[in-house]
Amino acid sequence: MEKICYSVKEAAQLIGVSSSVLYREIREKNFPAITIGRRVLVPEKMIREYVEKKIQEAKNDEQKK
Repeated sequence: MEKICYSVKEAAQLIGVSSSVLYREIREKNFPAITIGRRVLVPEKMIREYVEKKIQEAKNDEQKK
């Protein structure tokens, strides 16, 4: 069975940032996550969408220069 949600630590490793950076982004509502009980989980779909969004933002920034 394929994983549909990752822990913050796992998601941070996939993206290439520290867990504390990802927790901050989640807390500031810049990164989507869900809470089940006391666990904070990041759906796999949200990781992909977030990365795609950041790639698009970087492309737009480059075009402005």
